[in-house]
Amino acid sequence: MANTRVAVVRAGGYGSPELCDAVERALDLLGGLEQFIPRGAKVFVKVNLLPPPSPPERAIITHPAFAEAVLSLLREITPHITVGD
Repeated sequence: MANTRVAVVRAGGYGSPELCDAVERALDLLGGLEQFIPRGAKVFVKVNLLPPPSPPERAIITHPAFAEAVLSLLREITPHITVGD
């Protein structure tokens, strides 16, 4: 059985300017984003969208601020990003 690696990093909240830094720190603890996604790769990001009313505060969808933080980091290694559900 393979070992599972988990990174837990505290962020100031979804409205916090440190959110992207926290996501990047978590990925760095796991070996960096390029450990999982090669530079220039085609990437599909599934963000768990649901029809309204599904406000982010109910925590049943991926929070838009978290998705944006992940997308920001992905844009640094590839322009080939598709977002969907």
